[in-house]
Amino acid sequence: MLVIAGISCRLQPGMAACGSGYRQVSRSRTRARNKDMVGMEATPRLSRRRPVLRAAWLAAAFVAAAGTATAADWPMISHDPSGNHSQPDETAISAANVSRLAPHWVLTVAGIVTATPAVVNGAVYFPDSGGKFWKVDARTGRVAWSVSVAELTGGGKASSRTSPAYADGMVFIGANAGAQLIAVDAGTGRKRWMTQLDTHPSALLTGSPVVVGDRIYMPVSSNEQMAAAKPGYACCTFRGSLVALDIHTGKIVWKTYTMPDNGGRAGGFSGGAALAIPAVDAEKGIIWFATDHQYTQPESVVACLAGAADDWKPGCYPPDARFNSLVALDLATGQPKWSFRGSGADVYRFACGTLPQPWDALAKDYTGAGPARYCPPAGDFLDWSFATGSPQLFRATAGGKPRDLVGVGEKSGIYWVFDALTGEPVWHTLIGPYSEPGGITWGAAYDGNRIYVTLANVDHTPYRLASGRIAEGGFWTALDPATGKVVWQTAEPKGALVYAAPVVANGVLYVSSLEKGEGKQLYALDPATGAILWQFSTGGSVMAHPAVADGMVFWGSGAPSWFPEAVGNDKVFGLSVDGR
Repeated sequence: MLVIAGISCRLQPGMAACGSGYRQVSRSRTRARNKDMVGMEATPRLSRRRPVLRAAWLAAAFVAAAGTATAADWPMISHDPSGNHSQPDETAISAANVSRLAPHWVLTVAGIVTATPAVVNGAVYFPDSGGKFWKVDARTGRVAWSVSVAELTGGGKASSRTSPAYADGMVFIGANAGAQLIAVDAGTGRKRWMTQLDTHPSALLTGSPVVVGDRIYMPVSSNEQMAAAKPGYACCTFRGSLVALDIHTGKIVWKTYTMPDNGGRAGGFSGGAALAIPAVDAEKGIIWFATDHQYTQPESVVACLAGAADDWKPGCYPPDARFNSLVALDLATGQPKWSFRGSGADVYRFACGTLPQPWDALAKDYTGAGPARYCPPAGDFLDWSFATGSPQLFRATAGGKPRDLVGVGEKSGIYWVFDALTGEPVWHTLIGPYSEPGGITWGAAYDGNRIYVTLANVDHTPYRLASGRIAEGGFWTALDPATGKVVWQTAEPKGALVYAAPVVANGVLYVSSLEKGEGKQLYALDPATGAILWQFSTGGSVMAHPAVADGMVFWGSGAPSWFPEAVGNDKVFGLSVDGR
């Protein structure tokens, strides 16, 4: 093993297709989220026949879209724009030999690594929390170059938490402040171009770029809900968005906001941040992405909700208030095609009491009003957004014929599946308890057989799994893509939290854990049964999912200090069978 030191409209409980009428889904299903129950499902609208495999078609289409990357590479966070976190071209590592997976090299860097590397043409690209962006040799772990993100942006203390995307000799990353998207020359590490995607002082990039053809698509989020905790802060004005840019010039082609225009003045709609990666089907010309909760809503909406039978009244919101939603846009223009809202009047910011500061000072933000008027009732915090949900595209048999579907996980613990073209709900399954900062987090994996989902369970709510075992920490679930039925569930062995998306490749499911340094953090599971095939300790919690490329697994280690029960680390691992 080589060890290298660093710097060397409404469909309830959500909103469906705007302008297509409303359908009611019982809110009680989500209210039951923390009860001792197994995979509660809605009545599925699909037959129980096995899904039609689409993985090969998707892989071929998306590899072609990725420019000079080859099929065995991993050019972006989820491998390709389908959002499926699947590597269909892996052949070296399998269920038969994954138990022998071991470090081929370990690189010590300048901070924790929560990003998934891009792996292209024998090079591995990734950022760390210490503000460095790295290129290393995939086979040896030797550093080709490292560059300061602050130097790329022009100063300050900039760093990146986004997973890079590779295309046409460039690597794209986002800065964690200033909402700057940067194109870096893959050969030299020098900046090709940089574009600011949003001028709001709280705007930042937490999601990761997706490249299709000569366009790059980037979600925009913010930390204004934290700024709102400052006494006297005029909360809030940020609006989430999805931005399309030309990969060669950095010019913005279109930008679509998630919330109505507030004129830059507090007191209107704000929030709807876009935190996670979008999914793209270039053939159909559609891009799907998920949004976070509101920070504020107008006084007129508050009054409307107060007069409603419950807080889900659809007429209180305009159709362009797409918070807590899965949104489908026209790929060429950014014009909305449909959206589905997963919860109702979910208004939240840190002034609602998350931070340990005097309640009355926190609650008096832009209106001076008390918390009861704008915040969730005590004990009923409803952050049920799709904020950390990255959509998956797949096909299953519906009504006797193949049907294109899009799935996404919600903080409520529900995994939703919709008709990809119309937004019609097909099925949804409650796989585990709600928790803040997340139930289902950062996407799922799909291999043509099953959907694989991570459930964080940050509150350590006791939950009965499909096997009958009670899990008090995070766990992983496999779902039948045609029905939403739970196939298996596997608990994190030590009851630790789990946060990263799964990755599936050649009959192996890779998952990670926030278990502290003395336990195991990396696991390989059998996709058919959930049985643990391999486990490994990195020396620190792991919040990232890996990249699988050309017979190796590349995995960053470490988790931020503010995350509950996690410990940091500063290592990146290049793993292979027998460490060779």
